[in-house]
Amino acid sequence: MATLAIVAKKPPIFEANKESVTVLDSRLNPMTDQTFAQTVLQCPDLESLIVDVTHFSSTFFDELEKLTKLKTLHLVGKPQAEFFDIDLSLEFRGMETLTIEDAFVDGNMFEAMSRVFPQLRGLYLRSIQVPDHYELLSLKHFKGLQTLSVKEMRLEDSFFAAVEQLEKLETLDLSQSIIGLGLMQHTFPSSLRTLNVQNATLSFFEYTYPVLEERSEEGLSILGMDTLMEKPKIRFSNLPPMPPLDFGDDSDDEPFKPLTLEFV
Repeated sequence: MATLAIVAKKPPIFEANKESVTVLDSRLNPMTDQTFAQTVLQCPDLESLIVDVTHFSSTFFDELEKLTKLKTLHLVGKPQAEFFDIDLSLEFRGMETLTIEDAFVDGNMFEAMSRVFPQLRGLYLRSIQVPDHYELLSLKHFKGLQTLSVKEMRLEDSFFAAVEQLEKLETLDLSQSIIGLGLMQHTFPSSLRTLNVQNATLSFFEYTYPVLEERSEEGLSILGMDTLMEKPKIRFSNLPPMPPLDFGDDSDDEPFKPLTLEFV
């Protein structure tokens, strides 16, 4: 298996008698729509692709469909707003693993990806920005997922509601994320075997940590319990009393004292 990293300013040119390239990492020199189209022509046998999509439009997926042997796709960077406007007539049945880092994704985009990647078995999200935590509910559409990794994100009720519906999920990685009370309000699918919470942060630690202990006692393998951190609480001090309603002369009213926030 040959591995290629693009370092030149122009797309690579391969001689016909050279070993077919199956792994391509283009992060060293981000491509554009045009150079990616040329690269697709030169590397038709790609099975694994890592690409910085900062300068791509949604035509990226039209070109990507030509890579019929592609199984693993790793997208990094912050693409243009219309990048995830995916043509729903496209279909990548060979795609098994998708990784997205640092991008802005909403619920409609997640749903669209679940439709064009119907055979996806592994989804890896890192530092994804969403308009609202509710958007993560759309992860429920990835019905075939066996592995879901969501790192460096805030995970609330909608996320755990989605996870609850992933009936084939075996591994859930929440390391380095902030885990909210949704953990208490939903159960994990019976298929889940491993939960990774390495260096994660728990909101309402005194309530959520016992939930994890209970899941562990029930047989779920939980990694990183000893590395869990408690989200700092905000304590309000010097909070002034509500002044009486007075629509008359307020010249003698006492000024408010400053509000102090203490993290404990």
